Amino acid sequence: ISPGQYEAALDAAGMGIWDNDLIGGILHFSAVALDLYLLPRDFPVTLEVLLDRIHPDDRETTKSKVARALISHVNSDYEDVYRVIHPVDGSLVRWVRSKGKACFDEQGRAIRFTGIVQDITDEMVQKGQQQKLLALVNNSVELMSVLEMDGRNSYLNRAGMDMLGFASIDEVATTPISSLHTPEDIEFVERNVLPAVMNIGRWSGMMNVRHLVSGDVFPVYNNTVRIDDPVTGQPMAIGAVMRDMRPEIAAQKALTESENNFRTLVMSAPVGICILSGDELQAELVNDAWLSLTGTSREVLENQPIFKVLGWLKESSFQELVQNVISRSKTETFTEFLFPSSSGSAHCKKYVDLVFQPVTGSAGSDLKIIIIAYDVSDKVRNLQGIAIAEEKARLAIMSSELGTYEVNLVTNEIDTSERFDEIFEVMHTNDRSAYLKTIHPDDLDVRARAYEEGYKTGRLQYEARVKLRGGVIRWVRVKGRIFADSNDKPVRMLGVVQDISEHKLFAEKLEGAVRERTWELEQANIQLQRSNAELEQFAYISSHDLQEPLRKIRIFANMILERE
Repeated sequence: ISPGQYEAALDAAGMGIWDNDLIGGILHFSAVALDLYLLPRDFPVTLEVLLDRIHPDDRETTKSKVARALISHVNSDYEDVYRVIHPVDGSLVRWVRSKGKACFDEQGRAIRFTGIVQDITDEMVQKGQQQKLLALVNNSVELMSVLEMDGRNSYLNRAGMDMLGFASIDEVATTPISSLHTPEDIEFVERNVLPAVMNIGRWSGMMNVRHLVSGDVFPVYNNTVRIDDPVTGQPMAIGAVMRDMRPEIAAQKALTESENNFRTLVMSAPVGICILSGDELQAELVNDAWLSLTGTSREVLENQPIFKVLGWLKESSFQELVQNVISRSKTETFTEFLFPSSSGSAHCKKYVDLVFQPVTGSAGSDLKIIIIAYDVSDKVRNLQGIAIAEEKARLAIMSSELGTYEVNLVTNEIDTSERFDEIFEVMHTNDRSAYLKTIHPDDLDVRARAYEEGYKTGRLQYEARVKLRGGVIRWVRVKGRIFADSNDKPVRMLGVVQDISEHKLFAEKLEGAVRERTWELEQANIQLQRSNAELEQFAYISSHDLQEPLRKIRIFANMILERE
Protein backbone atom coordinates (compact mmCIF):
# COMPACT_ATOMS: atom_id res chain seq x y z
CA ILE A 1 0.00 0.00 0.00
CA SER A 2 1.34 3.35 -1.01
CA PRO A 3 1.48 6.24 1.50
CA GLY A 4 -1.29 7.97 -0.44
CA GLN A 5 -3.55 4.92 -0.21
CA TYR A 6 -2.78 4.53 3.48
CA GLU A 7 -3.64 8.15 4.16
CA ALA A 8 -6.87 7.86 2.12
CA ALA A 9 -7.87 4.79 4.10
CA LEU A 10 -7.27 6.58 7.40
CA ASP A 11 -9.17 9.65 6.16
CA ALA A 12 -12.13 7.41 5.38
CA ALA A 13 -11.95 6.05 8.93
CA GLY A 14 -12.00 9.59 10.34
CA MET A 15 -8.36 9.46 11.42
CA GLY A 16 -5.82 12.16 10.66
CA ILE A 17 -2.09 11.63 10.12
CA TRP A 18 0.68 13.80 11.43
CA ASP A 19 4.38 13.45 10.63
CA ASN A 20 7.16 15.53 12.11
CA ASP A 21 10.56 15.45 10.36
CA LEU A 22 12.65 16.47 13.33
CA ILE A 23 15.84 16.79 11.21
CA GLY A 24 14.33 18.79 8.35
CA GLY A 25 11.95 20.71 10.61
CA ILE A 26 8.91 19.85 8.48
CA LEU A 27 5.57 19.12 10.18
CA HIS A 28 2.95 17.52 7.95
CA PHE A 29 -0.77 17.17 8.81
CA SER A 30 -3.30 15.36 6.65
CA ALA A 31 -6.56 17.05 5.66
CA VAL A 32 -8.53 15.25 8.40
CA ALA A 33 -5.93 16.22 10.99
CA LEU A 34 -6.11 19.88 9.92
CA ASP A 35 -9.90 19.80 10.18
CA LEU A 36 -9.70 18.37 13.70
CA TYR A 37 -7.58 21.35 14.83
CA LEU A 38 -9.70 23.89 12.88
CA LEU A 39 -6.76 24.67 10.59
CA PRO A 40 -7.19 25.56 6.90
CA ARG A 41 -5.76 23.29 4.20
CA ASP A 42 -2.11 23.90 3.22
CA PHE A 43 -1.65 25.74 6.54
CA PRO A 44 1.99 25.86 7.67
CA VAL A 45 1.55 23.91 10.91
CA THR A 46 3.91 24.55 13.83
CA LEU A 47 4.11 23.10 17.31
CA GLU A 48 3.16 26.50 18.76
CA VAL A 49 0.01 26.62 16.61
CA LEU A 50 -0.97 23.14 17.75
CA LEU A 51 -0.44 23.96 21.40
CA ASP A 52 -2.54 27.08 20.96
CA ARG A 53 -5.43 24.86 19.80
CA ILE A 54 -5.16 22.63 22.89
CA HIS A 55 -7.13 23.50 26.05
CA PRO A 56 -4.90 25.41 28.55
CA ASP A 57 -5.51 22.77 31.24
CA ASP A 58 -4.21 20.02 28.91
CA ARG A 59 -1.15 21.75 27.38
CA GLU A 60 1.46 20.91 30.01
CA THR A 61 0.42 17.25 30.05
CA THR A 62 0.69 17.07 26.26
CA LYS A 63 4.13 18.74 26.20
CA SER A 64 5.34 16.36 28.90
CA LYS A 65 4.13 13.26 27.05
CA VAL A 66 5.69 14.44 23.75
CA ALA A 67 9.02 15.14 25.45
CA ARG A 68 9.01 11.72 27.07
CA ALA A 69 8.28 9.99 23.74
CA LEU A 70 11.34 11.66 22.19
CA ILE A 71 13.76 10.14 24.73
CA SER A 72 15.44 7.07 23.19
CA HIS A 73 16.22 5.09 26.32
CA VAL A 74 12.64 5.44 27.58
CA ASN A 75 11.39 3.81 24.40
CA SER A 76 7.80 4.89 25.15
CA ASP A 77 5.03 5.19 22.61
CA TYR A 78 3.14 8.45 22.62
CA GLU A 79 -0.59 8.49 23.53
CA ASP A 80 -2.58 11.44 24.73
CA VAL A 81 -6.19 12.62 25.08
CA TYR A 82 -6.92 16.32 25.18
CA ARG A 83 -9.46 18.97 24.28
CA VAL A 84 -9.32 21.17 21.17
CA ILE A 85 -10.65 24.70 21.61
CA HIS A 86 -11.84 27.39 19.23
CA PRO A 87 -9.06 29.88 18.43
CA VAL A 88 -11.37 32.90 18.86
CA ASP A 89 -13.56 32.39 21.91
CA GLY A 90 -11.75 29.42 23.51
CA SER A 91 -14.90 27.29 23.59
CA LEU A 92 -14.62 23.49 23.54
CA VAL A 93 -14.79 22.09 20.02
CA ARG A 94 -13.96 18.42 20.45
CA TRP A 95 -11.98 15.76 22.25
CA VAL A 96 -9.14 14.06 20.34
CA ARG A 97 -6.92 11.08 20.93
CA SER A 98 -3.40 11.31 19.50
CA LYS A 99 -1.05 8.32 19.18
CA GLY A 100 2.43 8.20 17.77
CA LYS A 101 5.94 6.80 17.85
CA ALA A 102 9.38 8.37 17.52
CA CYS A 103 12.23 7.02 15.32
CA PHE A 104 15.81 7.32 16.53
CA ASP A 105 19.20 7.13 14.73
CA GLU A 106 22.16 5.06 15.91
CA GLN A 107 23.18 7.75 18.34
CA GLY A 108 19.73 7.66 20.00
CA ARG A 109 18.66 10.96 18.55
CA ALA A 110 14.98 11.35 17.59
CA ILE A 111 14.77 11.99 13.88
CA ARG A 112 11.10 11.45 13.12
CA PHE A 113 7.87 11.56 15.08
CA THR A 114 4.79 10.09 13.38
CA GLY A 115 1.28 9.31 14.49
CA ILE A 116 -2.47 9.60 14.08
CA VAL A 117 -5.15 11.81 15.62
CA GLN A 118 -8.82 10.88 16.03
CA ASP A 119 -12.02 12.67 17.10
CA ILE A 120 -13.30 10.89 20.25
CA THR A 121 -15.88 13.46 21.31
CA ASP A 122 -18.78 11.01 21.14
CA GLU A 123 -16.75 8.47 23.07
CA MET A 124 -15.92 11.03 25.79
CA VAL A 125 -19.52 12.20 26.02
CA GLN A 126 -20.65 8.60 26.35
CA LYS A 127 -17.92 7.97 28.90
CA GLY A 128 -19.07 11.02 30.86
CA GLN A 129 -22.62 9.78 30.82
CA GLN A 130 -21.42 6.37 31.94
CA GLN A 131 -19.46 7.99 34.77
CA LYS A 132 -22.57 9.89 35.86
CA LEU A 133 -24.64 6.73 35.69
CA LEU A 134 -21.98 4.79 37.58
CA ALA A 135 -21.80 7.54 40.23
CA LEU A 136 -25.59 7.42 40.51
CA VAL A 137 -25.55 3.64 40.87
CA ASN A 138 -22.65 3.64 43.33
CA ASN A 139 -24.33 6.26 45.51
CA SER A 140 -27.80 4.74 45.36
CA VAL A 141 -29.32 3.74 48.68
CA GLU A 142 -30.77 0.64 47.01
CA LEU A 143 -28.96 -2.52 45.99
CA MET A 144 -28.01 -2.63 42.30
CA SER A 145 -26.36 -5.69 40.81
CA VAL A 146 -25.51 -7.42 37.53
CA LEU A 147 -25.76 -11.19 37.45
CA GLU A 148 -23.99 -12.98 34.62
CA MET A 149 -25.68 -15.86 32.85
CA ASP A 150 -23.37 -18.32 34.62
CA GLY A 151 -24.85 -17.27 37.99
CA ARG A 152 -21.93 -15.06 39.01
CA ASN A 153 -22.37 -11.51 40.30
CA SER A 154 -20.15 -9.28 38.15
CA TYR A 155 -21.21 -6.02 39.79
CA LEU A 156 -22.69 -4.94 43.12
CA ASN A 157 -22.85 -1.32 44.29
CA ARG A 158 -21.80 -0.06 47.70
CA ALA A 159 -25.33 -0.11 49.11
CA GLY A 160 -25.70 -3.74 48.00
CA MET A 161 -22.42 -4.74 49.58
CA ASP A 162 -23.46 -3.16 52.86
CA MET A 163 -26.92 -4.70 52.69
CA LEU A 164 -25.64 -8.23 52.09
CA GLY A 165 -22.46 -8.06 54.20
CA PHE A 166 -19.75 -8.20 51.47
CA ALA A 167 -16.31 -6.96 52.49
CA SER A 168 -14.83 -6.49 48.99
CA ILE A 169 -15.75 -6.59 45.31
CA ASP A 170 -13.63 -9.72 44.90
CA GLU A 171 -15.82 -11.46 47.48
CA VAL A 172 -18.85 -10.46 45.40
CA ALA A 173 -17.46 -12.22 42.30
CA THR A 174 -16.57 -15.43 44.14
CA THR A 175 -19.67 -15.83 46.30
CA PRO A 176 -22.33 -18.13 44.80
CA ILE A 177 -25.85 -16.74 44.59
CA SER A 178 -27.10 -19.59 46.74
CA SER A 179 -25.21 -18.15 49.74
CA LEU A 180 -27.50 -15.12 49.65
CA HIS A 181 -30.73 -17.09 50.08
CA THR A 182 -32.21 -19.85 52.16
CA PRO A 183 -32.99 -23.09 50.31
CA GLU A 184 -36.67 -22.15 50.28
CA ASP A 185 -35.88 -18.74 48.79
CA ILE A 186 -33.55 -20.24 46.15
CA GLU A 187 -36.40 -22.52 45.14
CA PHE A 188 -38.68 -19.47 44.91
CA VAL A 189 -36.16 -17.67 42.69
CA GLU A 190 -35.73 -20.68 40.38
CA ARG A 191 -39.47 -21.38 40.18
CA ASN A 192 -40.81 -17.82 39.87
CA VAL A 193 -38.20 -15.09 39.34
CA LEU A 194 -35.88 -16.54 36.70
CA PRO A 195 -38.61 -17.96 34.43
CA ALA A 196 -40.43 -14.61 34.40
CA VAL A 197 -37.21 -12.70 33.65
CA MET A 198 -36.18 -15.03 30.82
CA ASN A 199 -39.66 -15.24 29.27
CA ILE A 200 -41.10 -11.74 29.62
CA GLY A 201 -37.97 -9.76 30.47
CA ARG A 202 -38.74 -8.66 34.03
CA TRP A 203 -40.03 -9.62 37.47
CA SER A 204 -41.03 -7.46 40.43
CA GLY A 205 -42.11 -8.48 43.90
CA MET A 206 -41.23 -9.26 47.47
CA MET A 207 -38.64 -11.90 48.32
CA ASN A 208 -36.10 -12.69 51.04
CA VAL A 209 -32.30 -12.41 51.08
CA ARG A 210 -29.72 -13.47 53.66
CA HIS A 211 -26.89 -11.44 55.21
CA LEU A 212 -23.54 -13.16 54.67
CA VAL A 213 -22.09 -12.33 58.09
CA SER A 214 -25.04 -12.31 60.51
CA GLY A 215 -27.15 -14.85 58.64
CA ASP A 216 -30.22 -12.65 59.13
CA VAL A 217 -32.96 -13.25 56.57
CA PHE A 218 -34.92 -10.13 55.69
CA PRO A 219 -37.43 -9.01 53.03
CA VAL A 220 -36.58 -6.94 49.97
CA TYR A 221 -38.59 -5.59 47.08
CA ASN A 222 -36.84 -6.84 43.93
CA ASN A 223 -37.08 -5.35 40.43
CA THR A 224 -35.26 -7.70 38.05
CA VAL A 225 -34.77 -7.15 34.30
CA ARG A 226 -33.16 -9.15 31.51
CA ILE A 227 -30.21 -7.45 29.77
CA ASP A 228 -29.97 -8.42 26.11
CA ASP A 229 -27.02 -8.13 23.74
CA PRO A 230 -27.73 -5.08 21.55
CA VAL A 231 -26.35 -6.89 18.49
CA THR A 232 -27.63 -10.45 18.77
CA GLY A 233 -30.61 -9.77 21.04
CA GLN A 234 -29.63 -12.75 23.17
CA PRO A 235 -29.74 -12.54 26.99
CA MET A 236 -26.32 -11.56 28.32
CA ALA A 237 -27.00 -10.70 31.99
CA ILE A 238 -29.67 -10.03 34.59
CA GLY A 239 -29.92 -6.68 36.36
CA ALA A 240 -31.54 -6.30 39.77
CA VAL A 241 -32.56 -3.36 41.96
CA MET A 242 -33.52 -4.32 45.51
CA ARG A 243 -34.92 -2.17 48.28
CA ASP A 244 -34.50 -3.24 51.88
CA MET A 245 -38.04 -3.38 53.21
CA ARG A 246 -37.09 -3.46 56.88
CA PRO A 247 -37.18 0.34 57.31
CA GLU A 248 -40.53 0.51 55.53
CA ILE A 249 -41.94 -2.36 57.56
CA ALA A 250 -40.68 -0.72 60.76
CA ALA A 251 -42.13 2.61 59.61
CA GLN A 252 -45.43 0.96 58.77
CA LYS A 253 -45.45 -0.72 62.16
CA ALA A 254 -44.68 2.59 63.83
CA LEU A 255 -47.40 4.24 61.76
CA THR A 256 -49.88 1.57 62.77
CA GLU A 257 -48.89 1.99 66.42
CA SER A 258 -49.13 5.75 66.03
CA GLU A 259 -52.58 5.46 64.49
CA ASN A 260 -53.66 3.16 67.30
CA ASN A 261 -52.25 5.57 69.87
CA PHE A 262 -53.98 8.46 68.11
CA ARG A 263 -57.26 6.55 68.07
CA THR A 264 -56.87 5.75 71.76
CA LEU A 265 -56.08 9.40 72.47
CA VAL A 266 -59.11 10.53 70.49
CA MET A 267 -61.43 8.06 72.15
CA SER A 268 -60.27 8.97 75.65
CA ALA A 269 -60.16 12.74 75.08
CA PRO A 270 -62.42 14.77 77.39
CA VAL A 271 -63.38 17.01 74.45
CA GLY A 272 -65.53 16.03 71.49
CA ILE A 273 -63.57 14.92 68.42
CA CYS A 274 -64.94 14.01 65.00
CA ILE A 275 -62.83 13.19 61.92
CA LEU A 276 -64.48 13.73 58.54
CA SER A 277 -63.20 12.19 55.30
CA GLY A 278 -64.28 11.55 51.73
CA ASP A 279 -66.38 13.61 49.34
CA GLU A 280 -69.51 13.04 51.42
CA LEU A 281 -67.72 13.97 54.66
CA GLN A 282 -68.27 10.69 56.44
CA ALA A 283 -67.67 10.62 60.18
CA GLU A 284 -64.61 8.35 60.01
CA LEU A 285 -63.96 8.48 63.75
CA VAL A 286 -65.97 9.97 66.62
CA ASN A 287 -65.36 9.71 70.33
CA ASP A 288 -67.84 9.35 73.17
CA ALA A 289 -67.62 13.04 74.07
CA TRP A 290 -68.73 14.00 70.54
CA LEU A 291 -71.60 11.50 70.65
CA SER A 292 -72.69 12.97 73.97
CA LEU A 293 -72.61 16.52 72.63
CA THR A 294 -74.62 15.66 69.51
CA GLY A 295 -76.97 13.21 71.20
CA THR A 296 -76.25 10.40 68.73
CA SER A 297 -74.91 6.85 68.91
CA ARG A 298 -71.82 5.41 67.31
CA GLU A 299 -73.84 2.94 65.27
CA VAL A 300 -75.88 5.75 63.74
CA LEU A 301 -73.12 8.29 63.05
CA GLU A 302 -69.79 6.53 62.46
CA ASN A 303 -68.86 6.01 58.76
CA GLN A 304 -71.98 7.91 57.69
CA PRO A 305 -72.21 11.37 56.02
CA ILE A 306 -72.37 13.77 58.95
CA PHE A 307 -74.94 16.12 57.37
CA LYS A 308 -77.20 13.20 56.56
CA VAL A 309 -77.27 12.00 60.16
CA LEU A 310 -77.10 15.43 61.84
CA GLY A 311 -79.36 17.33 59.47
CA TRP A 312 -79.70 20.30 61.82
CA LEU A 313 -76.03 21.14 61.21
CA LYS A 314 -76.86 22.06 57.59
CA GLU A 315 -79.17 24.80 58.84
CA SER A 316 -76.37 26.45 60.81
CA SER A 317 -73.00 28.00 59.98
CA PHE A 318 -71.37 24.61 60.68
CA GLN A 319 -71.60 23.51 57.03
CA GLU A 320 -70.20 26.85 55.82
CA LEU A 321 -67.21 26.48 58.14
CA VAL A 322 -66.52 22.98 56.84
CA GLN A 323 -66.69 24.19 53.22
CA ASN A 324 -64.28 27.05 54.05
CA VAL A 325 -61.81 24.56 55.48
CA ILE A 326 -62.06 22.41 52.34
CA SER A 327 -61.66 25.32 49.89
CA ARG A 328 -58.92 27.16 51.79
CA SER A 329 -57.16 24.27 53.56
CA LYS A 330 -56.99 26.62 56.52
CA THR A 331 -57.95 26.19 60.16
CA GLU A 332 -61.32 27.69 61.11
CA THR A 333 -62.70 28.36 64.60
CA PHE A 334 -66.13 29.17 65.98
CA THR A 335 -66.94 30.09 69.55
CA GLU A 336 -70.09 29.32 71.53
CA PHE A 337 -71.72 27.28 68.76
CA LEU A 338 -75.12 26.04 69.93
CA PHE A 339 -75.86 22.32 69.84
CA PRO A 340 -79.62 21.99 70.37
CA SER A 341 -80.95 19.71 73.06
CA SER A 342 -82.76 16.56 72.03
CA SER A 343 -85.15 17.13 74.95
CA GLY A 344 -85.95 20.68 73.86
CA SER A 345 -84.98 22.07 77.27
CA ALA A 346 -83.14 25.38 77.12
CA HIS A 347 -81.07 24.37 80.13
CA CYS A 348 -79.84 21.25 78.30
CA LYS A 349 -78.60 23.14 75.25
CA LYS A 350 -74.89 22.71 74.67
CA TYR A 351 -72.58 25.60 73.83
CA VAL A 352 -69.30 24.48 72.25
CA ASP A 353 -66.15 26.12 70.90
CA LEU A 354 -65.23 24.48 67.59
CA VAL A 355 -61.86 24.08 65.87
CA PHE A 356 -61.81 22.78 62.27
CA GLN A 357 -58.31 21.50 61.38
CA PRO A 358 -57.60 20.29 57.81
CA VAL A 359 -55.15 17.41 57.40
CA THR A 360 -53.88 16.33 53.99
CA GLY A 361 -51.58 13.60 52.71
CA SER A 362 -48.03 14.26 51.55
CA ALA A 363 -49.21 14.89 47.97
CA GLY A 364 -52.04 17.16 49.07
CA SER A 365 -54.66 14.45 48.62
CA ASP A 366 -56.93 12.54 51.00
CA LEU A 367 -58.19 15.65 52.78
CA LYS A 368 -59.52 15.01 56.26
CA ILE A 369 -61.01 17.45 58.71
CA ILE A 370 -60.50 17.05 62.44
CA ILE A 371 -63.23 18.82 64.39
CA ILE A 372 -62.59 19.46 68.06
CA ALA A 373 -65.53 20.57 70.20
CA TYR A 374 -64.99 22.04 73.67
CA ASP A 375 -68.11 22.06 75.85
CA VAL A 376 -68.29 25.60 77.23
CA SER A 377 -71.91 25.45 78.38
CA ASP A 378 -71.01 26.06 82.03
CA LYS A 379 -68.73 28.92 81.05
CA VAL A 380 -71.42 30.53 78.88
CA ARG A 381 -74.05 30.20 81.60
CA ASN A 382 -71.61 31.53 84.19
CA LEU A 383 -70.81 34.45 81.94
CA GLN A 384 -74.50 35.05 81.44
CA GLY A 385 -74.92 34.96 85.21
CA ILE A 386 -72.00 37.34 85.62
CA ALA A 387 -73.50 39.65 83.01
CA ILE A 388 -76.80 39.66 84.89
CA ALA A 389 -75.00 40.24 88.19
CA GLU A 390 -72.96 43.05 86.64
CA GLU A 391 -76.11 44.63 85.27
CA LYS A 392 -77.73 44.38 88.69
CA ALA A 393 -74.63 45.89 90.27
CA ARG A 394 -74.64 48.65 87.67
CA LEU A 395 -78.27 49.44 88.36
CA ALA A 396 -77.60 49.35 92.09
CA ILE A 397 -74.64 51.68 91.69
CA MET A 398 -76.69 54.00 89.49
CA SER A 399 -79.58 54.05 91.94
CA SER A 400 -77.24 54.74 94.85
CA GLU A 401 -75.36 57.33 92.80
CA LEU A 402 -72.04 55.68 93.49
CA GLY A 403 -69.00 56.51 91.37
CA THR A 404 -66.63 53.68 90.42
CA TYR A 405 -62.90 53.73 89.76
CA GLU A 406 -60.01 51.45 88.87
CA VAL A 407 -56.38 52.38 89.53
CA ASN A 408 -53.29 50.83 87.95
CA LEU A 409 -50.91 51.14 90.90
CA VAL A 410 -47.91 50.42 88.66
CA THR A 411 -48.52 53.23 86.14
CA ASN A 412 -50.63 55.35 88.55
CA GLU A 413 -53.33 55.68 85.88
CA ILE A 414 -56.99 55.82 86.89
CA ASP A 415 -60.14 54.86 85.03
CA THR A 416 -63.32 56.42 86.40
CA SER A 417 -67.04 56.32 85.79
CA GLU A 418 -69.11 59.33 84.75
CA ARG A 419 -70.58 59.63 88.25
CA PHE A 420 -67.09 59.63 89.77
CA ASP A 421 -66.14 62.57 87.55
CA GLU A 422 -69.35 64.40 88.53
CA ILE A 423 -68.63 64.01 92.24
CA PHE A 424 -65.11 65.46 91.90
CA GLU A 425 -66.17 67.93 89.16
CA VAL A 426 -63.17 66.81 87.05
CA MET A 427 -63.21 66.31 83.31
CA HIS A 428 -62.57 62.63 82.57
CA THR A 429 -58.85 61.83 82.57
CA ASN A 430 -56.45 59.01 83.38
CA ASP A 431 -54.30 61.42 85.40
CA ARG A 432 -54.85 60.40 89.00
CA SER A 433 -53.36 63.64 90.34
CA ALA A 434 -56.26 65.65 88.84
CA TYR A 435 -58.62 64.02 91.34
CA LEU A 436 -56.13 64.20 94.19
CA LYS A 437 -55.94 68.02 93.84
CA THR A 438 -59.60 68.34 94.87
CA ILE A 439 -59.02 66.71 98.30
CA HIS A 440 -59.18 69.26 101.14
CA PRO A 441 -55.65 69.91 102.45
CA ASP A 442 -56.78 69.21 106.03
CA ASP A 443 -57.90 65.71 104.98
CA LEU A 444 -54.78 64.62 103.08
CA ASP A 445 -53.36 63.04 106.22
CA VAL A 446 -56.57 61.07 106.70
CA ARG A 447 -56.26 59.78 103.12
CA ALA A 448 -52.56 58.92 103.57
CA ARG A 449 -53.21 56.93 106.76
CA ALA A 450 -56.09 55.11 105.07
CA TYR A 451 -53.83 54.09 102.13
CA GLU A 452 -51.09 52.98 104.52
CA GLU A 453 -53.57 50.73 106.30
CA GLY A 454 -55.09 49.62 102.97
CA TYR A 455 -51.76 48.39 101.62
CA LYS A 456 -51.51 46.18 104.71
CA THR A 457 -55.06 44.85 104.81
CA GLY A 458 -56.05 45.06 101.15
CA ARG A 459 -59.06 47.24 101.99
CA LEU A 460 -59.29 51.02 101.71
CA GLN A 461 -61.85 53.25 103.45
CA TYR A 462 -61.86 56.92 104.43
CA GLU A 463 -64.01 60.04 104.42
CA ALA A 464 -62.72 63.39 103.25
CA ARG A 465 -63.81 66.76 101.98
CA VAL A 466 -63.35 67.91 98.40
CA LYS A 467 -63.07 71.53 97.29
CA LEU A 468 -65.17 72.17 94.22
CA ARG A 469 -65.59 75.17 91.97
CA GLY A 470 -66.83 78.32 93.72
CA GLY A 471 -65.36 77.17 97.03
CA VAL A 472 -68.08 74.59 97.58
CA ILE A 473 -67.10 71.92 100.08
CA ARG A 474 -68.56 68.44 99.80
CA TRP A 475 -67.94 65.28 101.75
CA VAL A 476 -67.07 61.96 100.05
CA ARG A 477 -66.72 58.42 101.32
CA VAL A 478 -64.10 56.33 99.44
CA LYS A 479 -63.96 52.55 99.58
CA GLY A 480 -61.70 50.20 97.65
CA ARG A 481 -60.07 46.80 97.36
CA ILE A 482 -56.31 46.56 96.69
CA PHE A 483 -54.95 43.57 94.70
CA ALA A 484 -51.32 42.42 94.75
CA ASP A 485 -49.22 40.30 92.37
CA SER A 486 -47.46 37.02 93.20
CA ASN A 487 -44.72 39.04 94.97
CA ASP A 488 -47.28 40.80 97.21
CA LYS A 489 -46.70 44.06 95.36
CA PRO A 490 -49.90 46.16 95.05
CA VAL A 491 -50.72 46.46 91.38
CA ARG A 492 -54.44 47.25 91.09
CA MET A 493 -57.26 48.85 93.04
CA LEU A 494 -61.01 48.77 92.47
CA GLY A 495 -63.49 50.84 94.42
CA VAL A 496 -66.44 53.20 94.73
CA VAL A 497 -66.92 56.77 95.91
CA GLN A 498 -70.09 58.25 97.39
CA ASP A 499 -71.15 61.85 97.93
CA ILE A 500 -72.12 61.92 101.64
CA SER A 501 -72.53 65.69 101.97
CA GLU A 502 -76.26 65.40 102.73
CA HIS A 503 -75.56 62.62 105.21
CA LYS A 504 -72.98 64.81 106.90
CA LEU A 505 -75.38 67.81 106.93
CA PHE A 506 -78.14 65.67 108.39
CA ALA A 507 -75.72 64.27 110.97
CA GLU A 508 -74.66 67.81 111.92
CA LYS A 509 -78.30 68.94 112.25
CA LEU A 510 -79.11 65.83 114.24
CA GLU A 511 -76.11 66.43 116.47
CA GLY A 512 -77.23 70.05 117.03
CA ALA A 513 -80.73 68.94 117.90
CA VAL A 514 -79.34 66.35 120.28
CA ARG A 515 -77.13 68.99 121.93
CA GLU A 516 -80.11 71.39 122.30
CA ARG A 517 -82.36 68.72 123.76
CA THR A 518 -79.58 67.56 126.03
CA TRP A 519 -79.24 71.12 127.38
CA GLU A 520 -82.98 71.30 127.97
CA LEU A 521 -82.89 68.00 129.78
CA GLU A 522 -79.95 69.16 131.86
CA GLN A 523 -81.86 72.33 132.82
CA ALA A 524 -84.96 70.33 133.69
CA ASN A 525 -82.84 68.00 135.77
CA ILE A 526 -81.36 70.93 137.66
CA GLN A 527 -84.87 72.27 138.33
CA LEU A 528 -85.99 68.84 139.42
CA GLN A 529 -83.05 68.51 141.74
CA ARG A 530 -83.94 71.91 143.25
CA SER A 531 -87.57 70.88 143.72
CA ASN A 532 -86.52 67.61 145.31
CA ALA A 533 -84.31 69.47 147.77
CA GLU A 534 -87.15 71.82 148.71
CA LEU A 535 -89.50 68.88 149.13
CA GLU A 536 -87.00 67.09 151.33
CA GLN A 537 -86.68 70.26 153.47
CA PHE A 538 -90.46 70.55 153.75
CA ALA A 539 -90.75 66.92 154.70
CA TYR A 540 -88.15 67.30 157.38
CA ILE A 541 -89.82 70.34 158.90
CA SER A 542 -93.23 68.75 158.62
CA SER A 543 -92.11 65.56 160.33
CA HIS A 544 -90.51 67.55 163.20
CA ASP A 545 -93.53 69.74 163.75
CA LEU A 546 -95.98 66.81 163.77
CA GLN A 547 -94.05 64.69 166.27
CA GLU A 548 -95.50 66.43 169.53
CA PRO A 549 -99.17 66.34 168.52
CA LEU A 550 -98.81 62.72 167.53
CA ARG A 551 -97.23 61.92 170.90
CA LYS A 552 -100.12 63.50 172.77
CA ILE A 553 -102.65 61.66 170.60
CA ARG A 554 -100.87 58.39 171.34
CA ILE A 555 -100.97 59.14 175.16
CA PHE A 556 -104.68 59.99 175.14
CA ALA A 557 -105.40 56.90 173.11
CA ASN A 558 -103.61 54.72 175.59
CA MET A 559 -105.51 56.29 178.51
CA ILE A 560 -108.83 55.62 176.88
CA LEU A 561 -107.89 52.03 176.29
CA GLU A 562 -106.91 51.61 179.95
CA ARG A 563 -110.27 52.98 181.24
CA GLU A 564 -112.17 50.50 179.25
